[in-house]
Amino acid sequence: MIAICKTIRTAGLRPAFYLLRGRHHISQTCIVAAAAMMFVSAAHGGEMVIGVAGPMTGPLAAAGKQYAAAVAYSAAQINKSGGLNGQRLRVVTADDRATPKQALAAARKLVEAKSAIVIGHYNSTPTIAANEIYRKHDVLLVAPQAIISRLTDLEAWNVVRLAPRADAQAKVAVDFLATRKPSAGAKPKIAIVHDNSPFPRLLAEKAESVLKARGIGIALEGEIPPGSRHTRSIIRRLSDRIATSRVDAIYWTGSSADAAQFLIALHQRKHAAGFVGTDVLASPVFARSNNPKALAGAYMTLRSASPANGNIDAMLELSGVKARGEQAAPALAARAAMQLVVAAARQTGSNEPRRLARHLRSGKRFQTVLGAMSFNAAGDRQEKLFQIYRWILAEDGKLIYQREKPGSE
Repeated sequence: MIAICKTIRTAGLRPAFYLLRGRHHISQTCIVAAAAMMFVSAAHGGEMVIGVAGPMTGPLAAAGKQYAAAVAYSAAQINKSGGLNGQRLRVVTADDRATPKQALAAARKLVEAKSAIVIGHYNSTPTIAANEIYRKHDVLLVAPQAIISRLTDLEAWNVVRLAPRADAQAKVAVDFLATRKPSAGAKPKIAIVHDNSPFPRLLAEKAESVLKARGIGIALEGEIPPGSRHTRSIIRRLSDRIATSRVDAIYWTGSSADAAQFLIALHQRKHAAGFVGTDVLASPVFARSNNPKALAGAYMTLRSASPANGNIDAMLELSGVKARGEQAAPALAARAAMQLVVAAARQTGSNEPRRLARHLRSGKRFQTVLGAMSFNAAGDRQEKLFQIYRWILAEDGKLIYQREKPGSE
């Protein structure tokens, strides 16, 4: 029997197709026709809703409002040129107040508004909470600044993340340390030191897994509890252990103040081990040490400044964002997110969220206001966003840091 294909238009723009079939089979022609009709309906006429989620009220409201302003500006520019694949863009904002609970309410609001794409959220935990709703309702989530690794570890089809994963700097650090040449061609002896708080411990675990994949075990693991009245004695004992064990390199994920004390203790023992800390070492607290010679030569992972493409200040002014420089980071990230969506839609000729997600996560490079971006199959950036920086003594005797050149030590 021949199947009959019937279209029922639902609320919003997405038509629902029902296949009325006989006992034995569904017509292949009917299925193809239904798919074609769906594509035509989505690609021509009507509107496409872009949701913007972030803290529109509360202490972080400035960031959320930058998101909204940048997306609204981008949508207006697209609409002036005839829309995106024939569809006008309509922007709907939702306030998550920077909390997971409110993020769920914001996500429901954006889904009810028929959002095909959501640009947001600002904080990582609200982003993760809200994406359960987006994923189930076929909404593509383009996350401008969420960093928690779990967001893409969940393997949702619909996530594209512009910021680096939180644990990305751990891989850069241990890859650098693993290249240090120990005596007799042996594998380097690497120690990992953390303060057992959640994020430093996560970095330590990531570093250990990267080393294990390279066939390198951990020679020594140390823990320096934050804020302990025994910190000095713990650092003294740990530095003794490291010197005695003749460790070649140390990966540090603790605080900048404790790192300074630790390096001074090693310097006093005349133990020269390679030392890489996290981006917290960029804190002025580290550079204010009363023994700068002991700290000179320490390395850290730091996110490189994104290259500016186009007249950023003009874009910020036109979108109503008063902030400039680092203070305008949310607006620039949201603008880049919109540029990714627009590029993918134009290149594929489709506004369908799943197709856009596949294209964005294909490894293809896209040009944005924050430079070129490409994404792997999980939705994470493929570029090496963290670089190695080294603390050195300037001519005036003060500590400054500079980017380490590849192959130098």
